[in-house]
Amino acid sequence: SDADTDTDLNSDFHRVTQAVMRECLVNLTRIKDAMSGVMGQTEERADLVELDVLLSGINSGFSILGKERALVTLDKVGGHILGFVRDGSDHLPLENLNRLADAIVSLEYYMETIQNGRSEPLYMLENADRCLDAIAEASLTTTTPEFEVPHDATVKVEAADTAAADNHQAP
Repeated sequence: SDADTDTDLNSDFHRVTQAVMRECLVNLTRIKDAMSGVMGQTEERADLVELDVLLSGINSGFSILGKERALVTLDKVGGHILGFVRDGSDHLPLENLNRLADAIVSLEYYMETIQNGRSEPLYMLENADRCLDAIAEASLTTTTPEFEVPHDATVKVEAADTAAADNHQAP
């Protein structure tokens, strides 16, 4: 009957969703390990190509499942991850590293929730976006110099003064 077919399809889709999210979570764990390595917690240094492949795998998983909203957040998170791994604290000041970590944890919770067959927790993507927006705002903030540099420090020197100085230095 049609009801049995729908139940089978839903069950199959749930199994596919679980498998896809499981792989995405494995990729995210490997990305987090690579970031720990950059922070000096392990001896291994991250390979940017490998990280890009891992992020692409998560991207593919979201695409397969039609999670367009998650793709947008993943793209922003991925840019910061690659930048941080490439440049360390030059890309992302350490005070913003906690915000990036929060965004990654939000994405991870989102994936776990989907994997477990519960309703899509869009609020976790919104939380990740807020963290990433705070990073972007912090990077746009410029610091004012601690002291003013005078711009009128040019001194007019008279020709007679230079001639006298030349005569004074002569042996």
